[in-house]
Amino acid sequence: MRIAVLLATFYSVTSLPTKSADSDSYEDEGDDWECGTDAFTKYMSENQIELDCPKIKKTVNQCCVAHDKCYDDQLGRKHCDDTFCGCLDRVTKGYEVCNKEDGPLFCSMVRQFGAEAYVRAGNHT
Repeated sequence: MRIAVLLATFYSVTSLPTKSADSDSYEDEGDDWECGTDAFTKYMSENQIELDCPKIKKTVNQCCVAHDKCYDDQLGRKHCDDTFCGCLDRVTKGYEVCNKEDGPLFCSMVRQFGAEAYVRAGNHT
């Protein structure tokens, strides 16, 4: 059941919101949670990470921020998704639930549903 809820919640993880060309830089390391597409999906993903591996919440979020930027910069969808999945795998090592469930779920969602988000991210008109 948990996986079904997470799959439904994270359907849009691949459509992560993008910043326009004239907005603030992604390099700001503020506390804004960026794993998700809207308030609800961000809330769900943030709470799941806080529940399963709170000590690495910031580093998981950094993977999401870097993935957003990669899409914005149009560096290649496969490259961006591979880099994102590798980032999640690295930062969740030592945190069993996050490494075996949450990270692979986030990764799967961007791989399955990221095409539209990638196209939208490159459309800065």
